[in-house]
Amino acid sequence: YKYGVEVEGAYSKISQSYFREVDGLAVCIKSSGTGAEVDHNTFINNGRFRNSGIGQEINLSAIKGTFVDSCHIHHNTIDSVGYCGISMDGKWNIVERNIIQHAMLINSDGAALKSFGVGSQYNIFRNNFVSSSNGNTAGAPQGSPMSYFQTPGIYFD
Repeated sequence: YKYGVEVEGAYSKISQSYFREVDGLAVCIKSSGTGAEVDHNTFINNGRFRNSGIGQEINLSAIKGTFVDSCHIHHNTIDSVGYCGISMDGKWNIVERNIIQHAMLINSDGAALKSFGVGSQYNIFRNNFVSSSNGNTAGAPQGSPMSYFQTPGIYFD
């Protein structure tokens, strides 16, 4: 229930798979997963419970790269996910030709496509389609900036 797939080896490939109702991260590429390729997968209704999965801030995404380098994430379809559709942290990653709809159903501080931190450089996000991913402000304190924040399609945090 924490991961659909957890990748720790270099140059792994996850292709033509179907991820449905994974409680945490559907695909998690750990820091040793350099050169991973994730392509032609379908993600439906993942990360939909706030206190499930790995229980960290990065939880509930369809695809998460945790400071990995040289990964290629392409031609995936993501529909209904609690947090980010694709969150890639690291360097020289390419995220392209993905279709993401209904991301950010539980949280608001993120995006359908996201990259975080000074360790994330030289990443390319291109030719992706994002729709209906406004975020959920239900847990934000009333009157705080997060209580009215709508998530962007792409967020370089």
